[in-house]
Amino acid sequence: MTEEERLTSLFEKLYNGEPWIDVNIFSTLNNITADQASKEF
Repeated sequence: MTEEERLTSLFEKLYNGEPWIDVNIFSTLNNITADQASKEF
């Protein structure tokens, strides 16, 4: 596996798979409402 393939795999898992951190971005964003997303912190 090349370094490019390894990094691509890690990002794909992070976005919509089973990443090593056990939380993927798609699931997290899917649980946020538009109102929550528009607020400044």
